[in-house]
Amino acid sequence: MNKMKIVYIYKSIAHLAGTERILTDKMNYLSNENQFDIFLITYEQNNCPLSFKIDSKIKHIDLGVNFYATYGHSLFKRAYMYLQMRSLFKKKLNKVILEINPDIIITTTYSYKILDIIIKSSKKAKYILESHVAKESVLKIKDFTNPLVKYIASFYDKHILKTISKFNYLITLTQDDKVSWNNITETKVIPNSIKTNSKTISSLNTNKIISVGRLHEDKGYDLLINAWEIVHVKHPEWEIHIYGDGSQKDKLKQTIETKKLKSSFYIHPPTFKIDEEYCKYSLYVMSSRYEGFGLVLAEAMSHGIPCISFNCPYGPSDIIKSNEDGLLVENGNTEKLANAICFLIENEFIRKQMGKKAIINIQRYSENNIKDKWIELFNSLTN
Repeated sequence: MNKMKIVYIYKSIAHLAGTERILTDKMNYLSNENQFDIFLITYEQNNCPLSFKIDSKIKHIDLGVNFYATYGHSLFKRAYMYLQMRSLFKKKLNKVILEINPDIIITTTYSYKILDIIIKSSKKAKYILESHVAKESVLKIKDFTNPLVKYIASFYDKHILKTISKFNYLITLTQDDKVSWNNITETKVIPNSIKTNSKTISSLNTNKIISVGRLHEDKGYDLLINAWEIVHVKHPEWEIHIYGDGSQKDKLKQTIETKKLKSSFYIHPPTFKIDEEYCKYSLYVMSSRYEGFGLVLAEAMSHGIPCISFNCPYGPSDIIKSNEDGLLVENGNTEKLANAICFLIENEFIRKQMGKKAIINIQRYSENNIKDKWIELFNSLTN
């Protein structure tokens, strides 16, 4: 029996981040199904080692088209370099796709700049687009205030949406995000998966809280610092630890110092051993302004940790069953976030009951359950 050939196209697997981890996990468990040959095509790996290990059966090809090299140049030069790189990317991708002759090609909304090239790379293949961010994050009109630039951006956004409409399926991580895409193309919800057979279950006995994510504005760690300022006054013996890196690192550290929170608010670099870290904490807090899914919530819950999160778009309300395995609070309301943290600090019994429930409820995101959804989709497309 001929195996189904599936190609994943992603810029690089070079960062210790959630999307890279979930993409790697997905390719790995699919590669162990006898019916698939999995190929990974990157274009900005630039000889960097893969941040997450891929199965030896997966064939990795890097095109070596580093779009990030345009940054730092003048606008005119950036535009010229970008057009040259698009041409090179198209030539190299078409050559590789012709050689592989895949049945299915999958990419993500992160590749919006080159989706129009990807969608034309094969006449035979079926195309799947994975949405790892909310629809609003893909559109560029919101990024500008100048009326002329906004007008130009609106045409660019129309081009992107028209390209997305050509995909056979757009896969969203949450039901709410699916609704936002419904009038663009055929959509389907397949959440991220987690490893639920964890042996590291937290005792929830430590005075420590954890959060994991990129130190960028969308993660709302500035809001978390403001909330922690309230919590620290009531519970100075408790600590909060963030694992992540990003553009706001220095700014966040300065705010922590200014608010005199250095003794209880810590920022650590990303770690390969985050599963081992989870079991050292009693609560997980997410302060994101928006999410594509909120994978870290599901991961924390698999370790028996109740989660507190802003009810932001999209993801937390899909994952957390509020007042059962965690708490959801009004998006952006730091006072309510602080109150929720204090409530679970002060109510150990409720905290531990929520932790037990979290382990049970999160089983719906097990690898086996999610893998079956992908296989069903692949078979429906190729049949």
